[in-house]
Amino acid sequence: MTLNLNVTNIIKECKNTNVLYVEDDIETVASVSEVLKTFFNKVYIAYNGKDGLDNFLANKDDIDIVISDIVMPEKSGLEMVQDIRKIDSGVSIIMLSANSDLDSLLDIIRYGVDGFLIKPLEYNQFISTISQIVEKIALKRQNEEYKQYLEEKIKQKSEELKKQYYIDKLTGLKNRLALLDDIKKYNSSKLILFDINRFSAVNDVYGHEIGDSVLRLVANILNKMVYNSCDVYRISSDQFVILPKSCDELSFCMKLIEDLLNDLSLQDITFDIDDMIIEVGISATFAIVTDVPSKKLLECGYTALAYAKTTNQPYIHYKKSLEQKINHKKKLEAVKLIKKALEEDRLIPYYQPIYKADDSVSYECLARVIKGDTEIVLPSSFMAEIKSTPYYTKVTKTMIQKSFSYFENKPYKFSINLSFEDILNQQIVDYLLEQLQERNLSNRLIIEILESESIDNYEVVKNFITQIRKFDVAIAIDDFGSGYSNFSYMLELEPDYIKIDGSIIQNISQDSKAYSIAKSIVYFANELGIKTIAEFIKDKDVYEKSLELDIYGRQGFFLGKPVSDIISKG
Repeated sequence: MTLNLNVTNIIKECKNTNVLYVEDDIETVASVSEVLKTFFNKVYIAYNGKDGLDNFLANKDDIDIVISDIVMPEKSGLEMVQDIRKIDSGVSIIMLSANSDLDSLLDIIRYGVDGFLIKPLEYNQFISTISQIVEKIALKRQNEEYKQYLEEKIKQKSEELKKQYYIDKLTGLKNRLALLDDIKKYNSSKLILFDINRFSAVNDVYGHEIGDSVLRLVANILNKMVYNSCDVYRISSDQFVILPKSCDELSFCMKLIEDLLNDLSLQDITFDIDDMIIEVGISATFAIVTDVPSKKLLECGYTALAYAKTTNQPYIHYKKSLEQKINHKKKLEAVKLIKKALEEDRLIPYYQPIYKADDSVSYECLARVIKGDTEIVLPSSFMAEIKSTPYYTKVTKTMIQKSFSYFENKPYKFSINLSFEDILNQQIVDYLLEQLQERNLSNRLIIEILESESIDNYEVVKNFITQIRKFDVAIAIDDFGSGYSNFSYMLELEPDYIKIDGSIIQNISQDSKAYSIAKSIVYFANELGIKTIAEFIKDKDVYEKSLELDIYGRQGFFLGKPVSDIISKG
């Protein structure tokens, strides 16, 4: 009874299993195949090893078990098994043999056979072997199903994460990260960038809930307008991008913008706030960018959009000449700013401390413009723009005069910055030498020479250094490691200090490469007897990591921000 129950269960398990039976004896095939058909779903039959291999190749995705005699014409069972294993190492194999000698068993083991049966077949042995093989196949299928289940789950989770990563939650549009990926993926050369005019005022006056409603409405209008011809993105608070998929001609972009401007102008949103009916109108400014390399696409969009806003244009098509107009406008604004600052004595030095290993403190003099009552304008906003104007020399001379005057009767060392262009400017050099002659700075001045790719004449710089060293002025190379560095630079100029560029130092706590670069610079400088100063010590982690390096001085916001008066620096 138990045996019958086991057989019934085995037959049930085998019904989803297919077998290839290989035997050269026709009578044996007839009798055994009938038994196999009672167990298995499908039985493939072959009469020699070659036929068996061909049969397996034709049906390999369907065959779960191979049952084969060992001794057969044309190709033996073991030779066939060897070839099958090269095709599918996981298929279950049972070998049949009239001999049970040791050599046959060793061959079977060597070929990785799963079961061995003696001919003629003994029923209980057959049932036992088949039961083990089918159980193994069932377990394998369960593992494969579970693996597939896990893969589906991982795929599902990956899609969810991708959606969170690339989709803007508020509008359901793709976000900035998705845009950057798509621009790169499709090598796009055209886009439309726009933002909602005075959107911050909507948030400030009516609240973020209404502001969010405006953004969702704009997203819906965009989706309806572009259909499947474009991808739409929300890339920041009130900025959107339209990326044409295929129909990307300029005329298409212009027509789309005209339609959007018309549609948006009709979209007054009505809200009930404290029993008051409020209408919020929507307007936008558009920038079209075409025929631009994908890497510069978004950057050019920002440039064009900024120009359209400052000139009150509803839309603008980016052209290279636009860059010149913008640069010209920035230059005029910078000149106007500096002219007024010089006239009103609003160009002043700020002083940032540099803490030394010997517990002394020196200060770097940094140019600042005071605009209005409280706004402090940094040199990055005006120095490049005024470089080709006479105001550049005036700014440099003013910084020299005010810095020297401030520190003349103070005990601290201090540094001023000079570029290669300053060293080539005879007016600046003459003024510097004149100030050095007139004032008693007592070995306290350090001149920081900005490392630059424009330095192509070391002799000019070396002659300048020779002149100012007569006044016991120390030399520092600023921003060392910023991209133009080479150690021969240090050998040529023989500085007293090098200041390791902030782009390296600010990353030493989290980037092993940055740390290694800093360590190499410090080691080489120390070997030459040159003191090193680390810029951009921005936080505790960077500071503590810098302590592992044999650095002489440290400077950065974590240690001290620039101030207008060092007496009140605390």
